[in-house]
Amino acid sequence: MKNKILVYGYLLLSLIACNNDDDQVVLSEEKKITAFSFESEDNDMLSEDIKANIDEAKKTITAQVPFGTNVKSLKPKITISEKAKVSPKDMTVVDFSTAVDYIVTAEDGSTQKYKVSVAIDKSTEKQIIGFKFLASENEGIWKDIEAVLNEDEKTITASVPSSANLPSLKPTIIISEGATINPKQKVATDFSTEVTYTVTAEDGSTAIYKINVNQVALTDRDVLEMIYSASPKNSLNRLNWNLEDEDMSGWEGVTVEQGRVTELDLPNKGITILPSYIDILENLKILGLKGNSLKSLPAELGNLPKLKSLDVRDNSLTALPTEIGDLTAINELYVSFNSLTSLPAEIGNLTKLRILRSRENSLSRLPKEIGNISSLEILDVYKNSILSLPEEIGNLTNLETLSLSENALTELPSGIGNLTNLKTLSLGDNSLSSLPAGILDNLTSLTFLRLSDNSLTNVPSEIDDLVNLETLFLQGNSLTELIPEIGNLKNLKILNVSNNSLTELPTEIGDVEKLEELLLFKNSLTNLPLEISNLGNLLILNIIQNQITIIPKEICDMEDDGLNLARDQNAQCES
Repeated sequence: MKNKILVYGYLLLSLIACNNDDDQVVLSEEKKITAFSFESEDNDMLSEDIKANIDEAKKTITAQVPFGTNVKSLKPKITISEKAKVSPKDMTVVDFSTAVDYIVTAEDGSTQKYKVSVAIDKSTEKQIIGFKFLASENEGIWKDIEAVLNEDEKTITASVPSSANLPSLKPTIIISEGATINPKQKVATDFSTEVTYTVTAEDGSTAIYKINVNQVALTDRDVLEMIYSASPKNSLNRLNWNLEDEDMSGWEGVTVEQGRVTELDLPNKGITILPSYIDILENLKILGLKGNSLKSLPAELGNLPKLKSLDVRDNSLTALPTEIGDLTAINELYVSFNSLTSLPAEIGNLTKLRILRSRENSLSRLPKEIGNISSLEILDVYKNSILSLPEEIGNLTNLETLSLSENALTELPSGIGNLTNLKTLSLGDNSLSSLPAGILDNLTSLTFLRLSDNSLTNVPSEIDDLVNLETLFLQGNSLTELIPEIGNLKNLKILNVSNNSLTELPTEIGDVEKLEELLLFKNSLTNLPLEISNLGNLLILNIIQNQITIIPKEICDMEDDGLNLARDQNAQCES
C-alpha cells in the first residue's frame, strides 16, 4: 500500500512539471527601425514627403530635405519592429541640426542605437533682392536711394544726385540666403560706367546682373532735405517739415516764389551743417540761421548772386569763408555772437552792404579793405578785442552808426572825423585818454555820443559843433571839469558825467534848454550853479555821492514841477 502511494505521488509531480513547460512565453528580441520619413502633412515647411535611407548594417539613417527647411523642429514618422519601442518617440518634434541617436528597445529589453542625420539641400537661389545707396555710407547722399531691379532682364538702375561721388559709391545689397556676390557689398565701387555683379548660389550656379547709376541735377527741394537731414530729430526745436508734402511753401521758415526758394528763416533749430550745395538755391534772397550750431560756412555760400541778407548770429563760427566777398548783392550781414577772430579782407568787395554787425566776437582788428564799403550805414563791432582801427574807416562817408564800445582801443584814427553822416558813435569801455584834435568838427549829424568808461581827462572844446547831439555819456572817466562850451548843445537831452572827478559845473549848463536828464553822481562837487533852475525840461537830477550840502532853493523848487532830485541825506535845500 505504501508503495502505491509513492508511485501516485511521483506521477502527480511529473504531470505538474509537464504543465509548467507548456505555459512558458518566449519574448521578442527584434529591435529594428524599418522605416523613417518626414511626412508633409506633419511638417508644414515640407511640400512633399521625405523618405530617409536606412543602412541596417551601419545602423545609420540619413535624410535629405529641401533648402530652407527648419531642421530644428521636424516631426518624423517611424516604423519599428513589432512589440519594440523607440526613443525619441514616433511623431515627436526633434532638433535635427546635429545627428540624433534613436534607441530601439526590443520586447526582451535589449536595445539598438540608430544615428539619424538630416542634411539640407544646397540652395540654387542667386538673386539680388535689394540694392541701395545709404546716406550713412555715401557722402553727397542725404537720403537712402533704392535702385530699381528688373529680375527678368537681370538689370539694376539707380539715380543719385549730382552731389554723389560716382567713382566711390558703396552699395548695400541684399541677396538670396546662402549666396555670395562679387564685387562685395559696402565696398567703394566706381559706378561712372556700367558695373557687373555676379551672384553665386550655394550649389555653385551663378547669375549676372548689370548695374547702371546715373546722376540727376539737384533741386531746391534736395538742398532743403539736406538741411533737414543734418538737423537734430529729437530736439524740441527741430525742423518740423513734412517731407511727404510736395509743396515746400508749407514748410516752416521757407518762402517759395514760382517754385524757387527765396527765403530761409530757420532760427534755433540745432542745425550743425550748411550743405555745400546751398548754391543750388540761386534765387535765395534772405538766409536766416541765427541760434544754431554751425561751426563753419561753406565756400559755396559765395555763389548766391541774389542774397541780400545773411544772418548767422549766435552760432559757433571761428571764421568766415573768403568767398563771402562774392556776395555782391548783399545789403545786411549779421555775424555777432560767434568766435570770429578776424573778418576776411574780401569783405571789402561788398559794395552794396549797408549793415555789418559783428558784436561779441574776438576780433583784434578790422581789415583796411572795410574802407571800400562806401555804402555801409551801420558798423557794429561792440565787445570784441580790437586794438586799433584802420585809417580807411574814414572812407565810410555814408556811415550813420559806429559801435566800438567794449574793445581795447587806445587811440582813434583822425579819419573818423570824415564821417559826416554819423548819427551814433559808441566808444565806451575802451582805453582812450584823448580824442584826436578836430575829430568832432564835422560830426554835426551826431545825435548820440558814448565816451563813457575810458581815461579821458578833458572834453574837447569843439564838442559844441555837435549841434544835433541829444545824448552824451561821459561817465567813468577822469574829468576834472566840464567845459563851458557844453552850453552850446541846444538839443542835448541826456548828459551823464557821473563817476568822474568834477569839482564844479560851468554856469553855461543852464543854457542846455532841452536837457531832461543830468546825472552827476559820484563826483567831488561842492555846489550846484543856480542856472540849473533854468532847465525847464529837466526831469532827473542825480547828485548822490558828492560833497554838496546846500542846494539852491530854486533848484529844489523844481521838484514841485516834477523834477526827480536824487541827493544824499546831508544835502539840504536852501531855506
